[in-house]
Amino acid sequence: TETNDCFAIFIEEQRKNNLITFDDFIYLTYYILLTSESARDHWQNQYKFIMVDESQDMSDTSKKILKILAEKNGNLFEVGDNDQILYQWRGVNPNNTDKTYFDKKIDLSQNYRSTKNILKAANAIKPKTYENQMLFTENEEGEKVSYYHAKDKNDEAKWVLNEIKKILATDENTKPENIAILYREERQSKAVKDFLIKNGFRYTGLFQGEFLERKDIKFLLSTLKIIAMKTKNNRKYKTNWENEWYLFQNIITREFLPLMEYTDSIKVKNEFENSTANLLSILSNANISNPEMKNNLNNWIKMISECRWHLKGKKQWNLTELINYIIEETKLQDEISADQKSLRAMNLNLLRQTIHDFEIYQKENFPQSKHTIIEQFFKYLELNDTNRLQSEKDKADMVEKFRIMSIHASKGLEFKYVFIIGMNRGIMPSIMPEFESGCQGNEEERRIAYVAVTRAMKKLFLSESSKMRCPSIYIQNIIDQAPDCIDVCEWWTNYQE
Repeated sequence: TETNDCFAIFIEEQRKNNLITFDDFIYLTYYILLTSESARDHWQNQYKFIMVDESQDMSDTSKKILKILAEKNGNLFEVGDNDQILYQWRGVNPNNTDKTYFDKKIDLSQNYRSTKNILKAANAIKPKTYENQMLFTENEEGEKVSYYHAKDKNDEAKWVLNEIKKILATDENTKPENIAILYREERQSKAVKDFLIKNGFRYTGLFQGEFLERKDIKFLLSTLKIIAMKTKNNRKYKTNWENEWYLFQNIITREFLPLMEYTDSIKVKNEFENSTANLLSILSNANISNPEMKNNLNNWIKMISECRWHLKGKKQWNLTELINYIIEETKLQDEISADQKSLRAMNLNLLRQTIHDFEIYQKENFPQSKHTIIEQFFKYLELNDTNRLQSEKDKADMVEKFRIMSIHASKGLEFKYVFIIGMNRGIMPSIMPEFESGCQGNEEERRIAYVAVTRAMKKLFLSESSKMRCPSIYIQNIIDQAPDCIDVCEWWTNYQE
């Protein structure tokens, strides 16, 4: 079949270029340990004591590797929590913590982080599969969970900001770093971020799979940076070649726009490293073995030149026109347009929205800037502090910044005050896992909500907006099963009637 042929070609390319995928790391390791007695003996002797944290996020194959490694000495200690399994889509088995091969199992049910009211809310939404594993705490009862129903996302963001101001005014021991705003989907965070910036507050995110690191976004931003680079030969600072090549690598690795084979890229990289010519000059004269890729490369170089030309003169393009031209010319839109509800399509829409917001911001803050429009845009992203690598100064400065991140990125962390925004049906729980995995998908969504709630130490805030759909079933669960732990807003009473 065509699928088998494609897979055979893929495997051949892997062998030719000495490459393996992430899954290969796991499967090949297991295969080697299973079939090679010498390798198995070596590694069993190497690791006499093994401890594994977050073991609930391991696949069945990873578990098999562990079992082989510990087989000889028998000293294996695992720590895991089935209520925090969030990666079924990566092959994690929700029941793998139950497939025990241990001499002793210790249940840890006492929570030392959260108040009683926060745990009541958490226990109300956790998957019913684990009802016999309810958490308890000897901490104080604590403040009740706050729930707010907003008119729209801007009203919701305004409420979050007002509550943060109250916290900072009344709790002198709380710093911005002690306050976290969590969301299920990236697009939910925009209104809150904008309100924080407009009111002089700074924030930072964590960098686990964040928006700007997603492949399509990285491809487009790298293209913009290359367009903004100087076009003269004899680069003033030859050491900058590494940065230029890094940007180009983000482009040539895209499946929908193959520009050169891996072996060709190595040759071009070596030539670029030892030359003072600019990137486009090197690429224009590159000897590319694949005719189709050579044609793609020439078209790409032409596109870069066109973009640079359109950024000069009186009728220069704005950033929206520029990014739309790049998306069209590189066929990126064709690649993802089949499913406008896919994550890639949502990423593209979010980038367009970010550019639109920048252009409004630009008119107010950069009306006559000496910087190019692309430079201004990256300064804007830097101001938003969205997923950029941080210097030591940035890290020291983080205590003055609120934390805004996805629920997945917050796993393992804790904060005195936690806001969970966008708690609407179709978002939390997300509608996608139900379609893809049925009941198991629903259980994973409950675990995601459970993880979010248990990040809070002192006070938990929940919010949703009517423009986004009806409130989450999890809010209903908390009110029904633990009514004494939550302050119900007046809107909810009317909604129930």
